[in-house]
Amino acid sequence: MDTTAIAVVTISELISLWMVYRIWRSSMKVTEKIAVSVVALVPVFGPVLALFLGNDPGPAHPAFRDKVRTRTDVLDRWRHIFDEKNPVARQRKWQDLMGRHHDDEA
Repeated sequence: MDTTAIAVVTISELISLWMVYRIWRSSMKVTEKIAVSVVALVPVFGPVLALFLGNDPGPAHPAFRDKVRTRTDVLDRWRHIFDEKNPVARQRKWQDLMGRHHDDEA
């Protein structure tokens, strides 16, 4: 085997071991940890895919969620903030909107 290929696989596996350590310290379910760990151990592409699978951002804030797919409800909800020119007023409107939709979390 070529020395470059051996170096790439070795570095990939070292990254995989770091990823597995990080995965098992995360708050994922045990079955998810096992599955992502197995994926991470695949040479070269495994760590990249495991990084993608392991970083779940969670659900969006209710103010960002689309409630009706066929309407522009998200844009309509934010339009008055986008149109505001004064940054202080825009910040206040943003805080009001985020606080108003904070109660929608389920």
